[in-house]
Amino acid sequence: MDHCIAFFRRKNERRLFEMYVTDALKAISENTAKVVHTDEDGVAMSKRYADLLAENDEPQVEETRTAADIINHIKDKINKLGG
Repeated sequence: MDHCIAFFRRKNERRLFEMYVTDALKAISENTAKVVHTDEDGVAMSKRYADLLAENDEPQVEETRTAADIINHIKDKINKLGG
């Protein structure tokens, strides 16, 4: 169980780091574009990495089954396998 918690913690930390770095790079590119293109706003990425991730994430479906439903489902599967 500790392994699962550690895995998800590392995965979350990595995702946060990726969002931090990409936001920093986006800010740098916007600032550089404003300096180089003084007559306009410059050209930079329009979307954040975090926004792209959110667009691709599937909506979370709330679990409506009870523990008894899940246990019965597992028992049915085992019985079908001949257990």
